[in-house]
Amino acid sequence: MIRAIPGFTRPFGVRAAPGGGFYAADLKTGELTRVGPDFVQAWRTVGSPAMKGAHSVAVLPDASVLVTDFYGRSVRRFRPDGSDAGVFAAADAARPWLLAGPAGLEIFPDGSIVVADYGSHCLLRFSPDGRLLSWHDGTSGWKTSGAPSGAASRDGFDRVHAAVVLPDGRMLVADTWNHRLRWFDERGDAAGAIGGPEAGRAPGSFDAPVSLALVPGGFVVSEFNNARVQRFTSDGRLVGWLGAPPAGWRTDAAAAVPSAAPGGFNHPYDVKTTDGALLIADTDNARVQVIPLDAK
Repeated sequence: MIRAIPGFTRPFGVRAAPGGGFYAADLKTGELTRVGPDFVQAWRTVGSPAMKGAHSVAVLPDASVLVTDFYGRSVRRFRPDGSDAGVFAAADAARPWLLAGPAGLEIFPDGSIVVADYGSHCLLRFSPDGRLLSWHDGTSGWKTSGAPSGAASRDGFDRVHAAVVLPDGRMLVADTWNHRLRWFDERGDAAGAIGGPEAGRAPGSFDAPVSLALVPGGFVVSEFNNARVQRFTSDGRLVGWLGAPPAGWRTDAAAAVPSAAPGGFNHPYDVKTTDGALLIADTDNARVQVIPLDAK
């Protein structure tokens, strides 16, 4: 059964919560919301100060929650009860490229926290205590010194939004305005791509891919401008897509259109997994949808 949870203004980030339910970050209101296993809202944060643009969410091993504050140029930390635990990382005058527009947020298998920095066109890797460890601009591996150019590039990233690590150790990146997904090996060197350089409407192509999540046998990707979520095998073969009604996975060549019907989307941003289902921030429908992975 597809569930649609309303009560948001512009939900961007979602993440499964320990014990069931999920967290949602609302870009417009600057709030983090905890929704319980019964899909009833448990609490909303009252930041001190409030976030300027709550974007994406990650849960640390101690159950505290990290949230990228896009317009506040920082990563905030909250306790499991929603109380403010301060700033995890923030921009600084000496490094104007640092957290110039923090978007996607992921905890990598080695315990590092990786932020997709939309504003500086690079990935930033932090230690669990908030120290910058390295950065990646999409060209030649992780770097521990110097600074990214801060410019969009066909050879590098253009408004990067998300990164995950596949079970085989490769990193997969949503290179948003290059309209492609890119693989990198364990050293961080380029190892292939699908999509791009121009936007596409047909299944298997992309128009602004923004979020990634691992699923059995592969991954899913949400597209902000194509009103759909596509599923691929780990080597990039299209499995199917979710979008405009009829609800459920489709394999036809139709283009998705914005829809407020169950299983339809209007500018979907984040996609994550929870208990055999997808959590999808259906941004401009002002809701979060929970759609079973085997939805028909």
